[in-house]
Amino acid sequence: MIYSTVEELKADFEGRRAHLNFFDANAWVGFQVEPAYNRICKTDELLKELSLSNINEAIVTHTGALYYNLVEGNELTLEAISGQEQLYGAVVLSPNTTGELGQTKEYIDRAIKRKARIARLFPKLHTFCLQPWCAGSVLEALQERRIPLMLWHSETDWNEVHSLCQSYPNLPIIIEGTGRKILYDNRMFYRLLSLHKNLHLEIHCLTNCRILEEMVGMLGAEQFIFGSYLPYKEPAVTMMLLAYSGISDDAKRLIAGGNIRRLLEEVRI
Repeated sequence: MIYSTVEELKADFEGRRAHLNFFDANAWVGFQVEPAYNRICKTDELLKELSLSNINEAIVTHTGALYYNLVEGNELTLEAISGQEQLYGAVVLSPNTTGELGQTKEYIDRAIKRKARIARLFPKLHTFCLQPWCAGSVLEALQERRIPLMLWHSETDWNEVHSLCQSYPNLPIIIEGTGRKILYDNRMFYRLLSLHKNLHLEIHCLTNCRILEEMVGMLGAEQFIFGSYLPYKEPAVTMMLLAYSGISDDAKRLIAGGNIRRLLEEVRI
């Protein structure tokens, strides 16, 4: 398609992304510790950016849960989404070896009641491993509730991802590309996606030309999830990649929001 003006291109893009009903699986609030596209510290700032980007729903994590204290940071996450119909929480967990979470299952249940729907683990930054002897209790609790687990691929390795998918087949696992370009690992994640239907890939770091067409052609659309990594990344980059891809409209809508909505509906509340 050829556009006569920038305004014509912008209007076409806005129409396409409105049609796809985007759900952002990877948004953050709180202080930024790295260069960011925008400054989003509070819920109202996030809601404004989501509206400008035509994103209808989002999963939110407060940076304090990653870089300061996970219990206090999770409380900030749950406060940030309180009363906001279009927002859900992603809480940061760890193996409860020091007792900071109290009883793991009860902690997770309380978070679910306050609209937490995703769990994050940061084994390298928080200094633990994902082996059953260390993280088994938290992984089992997540599987029991079918709460999706989101991991940065730079916080683990693909052998460990393979083991997680095998050991917890009813646990949805979402890998995202923060920390290092995930494109360099495509020989591994293509294979793992074909082996494990509980494995999903968040796409904000997959900005290669025609990579979505290739992956969806090989694997189908059900394992790919839109996330922006807002405010560190401009959402329009990944939204345009999806909106103008050569895959079917049905596949676009699954990736834009249908897949993550399905996973959240399967959480055992």
